[in-house]
Amino acid sequence: FRTFASASRQKLKDDQGVDSISLIPMFRNPDGPATRKSMIQSSTRSWAVRKGDWKLCLCPGSGSIARYGNSPSPEVAYKAALEKFKGKPKRADLLKAPFVQLFDLKNDPTESDNLADQRPDLVEELLAIFDQQIAAGRSTSGATQKNDKGLNYLAGVPKWVTGR
Repeated sequence: FRTFASASRQKLKDDQGVDSISLIPMFRNPDGPATRKSMIQSSTRSWAVRKGDWKLCLCPGSGSIARYGNSPSPEVAYKAALEKFKGKPKRADLLKAPFVQLFDLKNDPTESDNLADQRPDLVEELLAIFDQQIAAGRSTSGATQKNDKGLNYLAGVPKWVTGR
């Protein structure tokens, strides 16, 4: 939204395009500094948080419903995570390894090496970014925006995982 506004030299009010950034600086200088330092992403069943070269996926496996060849399916991924966890996880447990995945995209662009169990500090840091942006209603600076929908970022966890 802000890219088109900037390109057409339209001034936006503070409450317009509150979570949008202009990509014009990147078009002008592709090797310049990143405008956005972090980003929240969603798939069909899960969420991810990116910051720099790091990506935290709030799920085991691909995060998709595995309808189009993505694997493993959520059922297979959660069963494998439960075997590693050895017990019934609580909500807080679902936000740690083995239920989340952390990737260093600079050194592992294929997302093959899950570092969540080795870097719990980064898992917590990225979760804090996620929580802060949800609470603020935006990922950009400015006045807090009211979220009109509640967000349960663990809604994609199958009920049989927690027994609830």
